[in-house]
Amino acid sequence: MTKPQRRRIGDILVDSGVITPEQLTKALEWQRRTRDRLGRVLVELDMASERQIADALAEQRKVIAAELTGKPAAAVEGKLEKWYQEVVLLEQPFIRDESKRVRDIITDTIARIGENIQVRRFARFKIGE
Repeated sequence: MTKPQRRRIGDILVDSGVITPEQLTKALEWQRRTRDRLGRVLVELDMASERQIADALAEQRKVIAAELTGKPAAAVEGKLEKWYQEVVLLEQPFIRDESKRVRDIITDTIARIGENIQVRRFARFKIGE
């Protein structure tokens, strides 16, 4: 049985017709300068929507899951959990209290103030650069 090949998000978006190869080249150049994730760069440059990026990431996830077929369930869950924590904002540790996730902070704040809170956009900062 052939092992599924892991594809990069840019290649997935080009193959699905979301962006052109020229747009990918421009976004990769921008990514090298900003050192940001490619998906964020594509959204900021209005080349792709967040939904399109999420769909491409879901396709990557399917490949990871296919790679883990036949492995113990604990290994599969661990790999997927680690992937989610790296990719999904609401699953990432909160910077001021790493024992809580961003989702937990939002839920606690909603309970405390009684208002619905939604993350509409965010900025990513790198410390030490």
